[in-house]
Amino acid sequence: MAVESFKKAIEMDSTLNRWWYAAAVDRDLMRRDEPQIYGTQYIGDDSGKQKQYKMDTTQVSDQERIYYRVPSLTQQKENERIMNLKKVFFYYTGTNSIDKTIDLVKTEFKKGKESEYYIAESDLNNFGYHLMSQNRLEDSLKVLKLNTELYPKAANTWDSYGEILLKLGKEKEAINAYKKSLKLDPNNENARNIIEEHK
Repeated sequence: MAVESFKKAIEMDSTLNRWWYAAAVDRDLMRRDEPQIYGTQYIGDDSGKQKQYKMDTTQVSDQERIYYRVPSLTQQKENERIMNLKKVFFYYTGTNSIDKTIDLVKTEFKKGKESEYYIAESDLNNFGYHLMSQNRLEDSLKVLKLNTELYPKAANTWDSYGEILLKLGKEKEAINAYKKSLKLDPNNENARNIIEEHK
């Protein structure tokens, strides 16, 4: 019923999220113990890792997958690798050392796709904000500064770096960080407003 309902809804309104149709098809196949065909379903294995539920890759093309907003087969493999990477946050809580954590991130970053840890710009940013929320400002500063070094072309890293610098009273450095963020993303109203406030 879900498959038919999503199919009909998409026919009536093509702007709806078509992923739901593909997921409904895969879930129905999974429920009947048959291989999925789009690649939307994952299950946990005995080690606690996520892996893709069995799949018949011959039934639909990547072009059809993309139409239904499902990643290509190649991207699905990469997504599975990423979702099973270790979290830097847990390394930090295990060692309680920001310097060891920073060294780990630098080492893992150099490994690229061979890394065992998830060190995407967004995840490091979240880690930095978590530290900030715990009032570990100096630790947060180190993480957010490193993020600008690893991802210097990401406007968000400079915006976040500017925020922690302001919290630490380093106004001049903060404004410079916000200016870099604004240059990378001229639509960053937060950076623009803070720069105006500190003229």
